[in-house]
Amino acid sequence: MDKNESVEMAVFLCQSCQSLTRGAVKQGEAEHGICQLCCGVCERIKQVADQAVQNLESCGFEFDNVSLQIKLAPFITLQDGLLKYKTKSNWGEIDTFIKDMLRGEFEKALAEKFPNVHNCFDADARGLVVDVSIDNSKSAVEAAVRVGCKPEQSAKQKRKSMPVLTMLSVNKYLKQLTGETTLLPTPKETCDIVVNYMRGKSIFVTGSYQKFVRSFTHSPWAIGGVTKGAGSVEGSIAPALATKFNAETYKFHSAGREDMDVRMLGTGRPFAVELVNAKVYLEKDAVKEVEKQINNAPGENVCVTNLDIAGKDCLVSLDSGANSKKKQYTCVIWVQKTIKPADLQILEDVNDMNVNQQCPIRVIHRRSAIMREKKVYSCSCEYLNSHFFILRLVASAGTYIKEFVHGDFGRTDPSVASLLECDAEIIQLDVEKLIFDNE
Repeated sequence: MDKNESVEMAVFLCQSCQSLTRGAVKQGEAEHGICQLCCGVCERIKQVADQAVQNLESCGFEFDNVSLQIKLAPFITLQDGLLKYKTKSNWGEIDTFIKDMLRGEFEKALAEKFPNVHNCFDADARGLVVDVSIDNSKSAVEAAVRVGCKPEQSAKQKRKSMPVLTMLSVNKYLKQLTGETTLLPTPKETCDIVVNYMRGKSIFVTGSYQKFVRSFTHSPWAIGGVTKGAGSVEGSIAPALATKFNAETYKFHSAGREDMDVRMLGTGRPFAVELVNAKVYLEKDAVKEVEKQINNAPGENVCVTNLDIAGKDCLVSLDSGANSKKKQYTCVIWVQKTIKPADLQILEDVNDMNVNQQCPIRVIHRRSAIMREKKVYSCSCEYLNSHFFILRLVASAGTYIKEFVHGDFGRTDPSVASLLECDAEIIQLDVEKLIFDNE
């Protein structure tokens, strides 16, 4: 059959879909007054575009440009594939056709203020994405089942009896079509068109933090509903930024972390706060105001410096920094035996010493039980009395300093305990400095 020849099967199509199929389908009567190909979407495109543009001013976002993101209902792709199969025709893709029409209407409605509507992949942190989702109606899913296209369900959806028609299930069904197939399912109502507004990309605020107390966890921590610690580094920084940027949520990233009872001193630890779907975009001066707000909080437990706006690539530098840096520590150590200043010389002589560390007992429940080779680059000691001294050392990233001191029942070797040939315990530990490869 010639692809432009009409077939006897009559199908009701709207004017736009008749244009798309180029006369390959015979026009039939409307069963529910709804186009059997686009499910009534084409006739509503102008209305949706006009309303979405009108709502831009009240959406609550500050933005410099607009991008458009369109998601088509899998049911429409199913309709298109079945009709092409039955008519042995091959017109253009229905999803491209509808998206082009919708984009055209948006461009017309936005022409005065935003002459160039971007693709969603070109969206930036200053821009707004208008997300248009054309969703399956309930009757569309039922119609798909009638022709043998089985919706997919996750375990949660099965428990709630929520069949979901996906592009994967539709494409899988269309590929295995052979012989005769049933007529196109006819929906009882149009597909839903939902418009949402969102920030083009997450906004990242970078900086460095210092932690001055031994009672703050890195991130909020609760066991059995009971919060551990007096607060957290994340809780001292991220919520203030999220509030100022009016963000929907946030993620806190840092170049490593320290234990709750360890202070982070010196120039601090680099971090980034990812602000998701922020309605406000602040300039650098306004970010500095948030820096002052954080640093003036009661208690002054956490301090931040050098807050600035950054791109997503800041996460790469944080990750590489966590894995490639050295750390400088200061710790107060107790030893069981009576010592003299001369006894500490063995530690003073340490120079690029290899240390083998099995996974510490205290974290083995959440870390892989493997042997890690670390390095202690240098040590210097300050004698306090016959049982106490201060140890300052530089070690490679990821070294468990507490275990390097007490030995972890021989799981870390060598250790301060093994070198001094007596039990040793760490009383206090501070991270003094993070030393990066370029320093």
